[in-house]
Amino acid sequence: MQVLLLICLSFIFLEGALVMLAPDSVKKMIEEIPPGWLRAAGFAELALAVGGWMWFIMIK
Repeated sequence: MQVLLLICLSFIFLEGALVMLAPDSVKKMIEEIPPGWLRAAGFAELALAVGGWMWFIMIK
């Protein structure tokens, strides 16, 4: 379970790094995502990452 959590967190950090390194055209495309399913999925992913870290810290 912890290995699966670490894999998910690494994908989320990789995704964040890709967004930071992305060219301006890609950043503009990301900013134009309308509030809806895609943005909700992004917030859910962020909440999962934060909750996962808190859970991981509490177990240790």
